[in-house]
Amino acid sequence: MSSTMPPRTTVFRSSVAGFESVFQQSLGDAMAGGRWQGLVAGMGADMAESVRQTLAGLSELTRSRRLGSHEARWLQEPLQRLYQAGIAAQKLSRLADQARTRTGEAVALDEVVADAVSHHQQRSPRHHIAADLARVDVLAEPESLASAMDSLLAWALNLGQDIHVKLSREAGRPRGEVWVRVTELNHNADQDRHLNSVDWYVLWQLARLKGVRVKRKVEAERIRVVVQFDRVMSQHSGLAVLEVDPGPGSGAALFDPDRTEVWCVMPRGPLATLAYDTLRPHVKHLRNLGDLRALADTSAVPDCLVSVPEFLDTEAFRYWRRSAHDVRGRGLAVIEVSPVANVFDVGGFGSRSVGRVSANSLRDKLLTAIVFELSHLANATG
Repeated sequence: MSSTMPPRTTVFRSSVAGFESVFQQSLGDAMAGGRWQGLVAGMGADMAESVRQTLAGLSELTRSRRLGSHEARWLQEPLQRLYQAGIAAQKLSRLADQARTRTGEAVALDEVVADAVSHHQQRSPRHHIAADLARVDVLAEPESLASAMDSLLAWALNLGQDIHVKLSREAGRPRGEVWVRVTELNHNADQDRHLNSVDWYVLWQLARLKGVRVKRKVEAERIRVVVQFDRVMSQHSGLAVLEVDPGPGSGAALFDPDRTEVWCVMPRGPLATLAYDTLRPHVKHLRNLGDLRALADTSAVPDCLVSVPEFLDTEAFRYWRRSAHDVRGRGLAVIEVSPVANVFDVGGFGSRSVGRVSANSLRDKLLTAIVFELSHLANATG
């Protein structure tokens, strides 16, 4: 009789290579370089793939009646837990990188939640998952957001059989909320090992790192969780604009495409043209200045200034900015176009704070950076 078992593969190659490479350098260098995260991710992937192949082999043995269905189910349960542990190792390995990442863009939260719901409906057909999703755009890092929503649903599915997901906008406030209610609870669902599983800690850590709030309530017949997003976007003139509530009595102005004034101050050339062309369709009051002398020759002050390090890192610019602050009575947003790839840094609250966005991502991130910096500044002023 010919064998019907799945072919063997060398699934441990990537993690073993990663394991050896880690110890070819100091522990500090390995951790700083992200190689430990890669090692954990590789081991988790190998674990999950090995278990997946084993489960496929069990299914084939059961189909060919070389293993009874009762024995197969007895083996499948611990293997499924091992598979989830492999997936969890991959999720955890990304948290260290997420802590260093400060990127953000307008993301359709409803689409991310819908994708997570669809994925888990296919993987867990015995569960009932209902979704009621309003349209909500948030400022977020797409991969982090997808990981958080996936962890939220994976955690809920481990607690009960009936899951209801609702996404809404809070009336009168710039806030989006994801509500998850779990009913038909599993036996011992309220035990700490289920409530505080790896999926819950992945969700909680991602929320903490990205400024999202998570609350939960455990009751006798149901468990509820709400995830609150304060960085909600709205559309104005085709541009996603961050909504911020600066509080009562604040005169701080948020981004308005028809009123906000933005200056691009950088040497003439392709980079200056790219920045100007990126902003022109969305910013009505836009100026392009080729050097710092043009700043000194005008008494006007913009709401936001986009420039390059060779201009911003000069005493002449710092002097002009201090004078501009005195003219306005409050700070102005400054964004540095960085030559370093894949940078999106939020500015601080001080008079010298500068947001940064990479030159290689101007088309995708410059508008978001301006909106975020102005809103950030307005919120600090309020």
